[in-house]
Amino acid sequence: QRETEVEGGGYAGVVGDSPPMRELFRKIERVAQTEISVLVHGESGTGKELVAEAIHARSARARKPYVALNCAAIPEGLQESELFGHEKGAFSGATAQRTGRFEEAHQGTLFLDEVAELSLPLQAKLLRVLQERTYRRVGGERDLRSDFRLVTATHRNLADEVRAGRFREDLFYRVSVFDLDVPPLRERGQDLRLLVDHFLTEFAGRGHQVGLNPATFQVLQRYPWPGNVRELRNALERGAVAATGPNIQPSDLPRRLVEADGASEVAGEAVEALSVGSELPSPEPASLALEDERGEPLSLAALERRAIEAALERTGGNRSEMARLLGIGRTTLYRKLKELNLG
Repeated sequence: QRETEVEGGGYAGVVGDSPPMRELFRKIERVAQTEISVLVHGESGTGKELVAEAIHARSARARKPYVALNCAAIPEGLQESELFGHEKGAFSGATAQRTGRFEEAHQGTLFLDEVAELSLPLQAKLLRVLQERTYRRVGGERDLRSDFRLVTATHRNLADEVRAGRFREDLFYRVSVFDLDVPPLRERGQDLRLLVDHFLTEFAGRGHQVGLNPATFQVLQRYPWPGNVRELRNALERGAVAATGPNIQPSDLPRRLVEADGASEVAGEAVEALSVGSELPSPEPASLALEDERGEPLSLAALERRAIEAALERTGGNRSEMARLLGIGRTTLYRKLKELNLG
């Protein structure tokens, strides 16, 4: 039996407690009790398959098979065989009979991820299956029946695909009886901490027991997450493996995170030093204030300059020691010093 709650905030395997996610959970609960087809919208990496699994887990079919197929991962020439199965000798290389996804999903749930990637001829065949609940294996001569509940997902706008002639209008109405929108991570700000804790707990179970210091979390908060939850998980996993101490440092994260929107690796470390007062003490603490003389917040560029100046003074200009304190490579340090006319 699948767990239906996630410690720390979540629903049926989907982690979140923000208003958009709570609304999504309410819709999942309502639609799961029905048999209608569901279309899940969302950007890549938002967790559309987890939503499909949640629908299955909360439905009357929960104890029956859950079968998933990523249509984008299957070459067009093999899509029909994947869905319908094939008979021995149906085509070159078909050395044995193969069961298709419709057959595997009998009495359960069939999830077709990236359904917009199906070819137009296969879309027509899928429509027939949805209308009649019968199909034939490739090379087969008799009809087979399958009782399945269909959930589909796509990161594309299917209405636009219909207008462009890439998706059948009649199939669109069949698969989108009920729509669910999975919000991108940038619209789920208060879920970030929940997700971080969830993934760090997962990594700890695999031997990577690490925490996250305040500066690193600030880097995560600044980043726009175009790859959404999947990108967050991958970034944290990279950090957990790279960390040499008890906590993931900004320098342990993928470089793109701390360079996004003009925030370089140094700026991430400057935020850490200024917010928690860790490794860049200065003989003049006031010079590392977060605000200027008018009380306005300093820009990231100004924070970066102050952090480098403090490291320069502390180390007496020793480049290797400066790079170590700032958590960056010497090449990056030399570039920054040149840009700021500090060395």
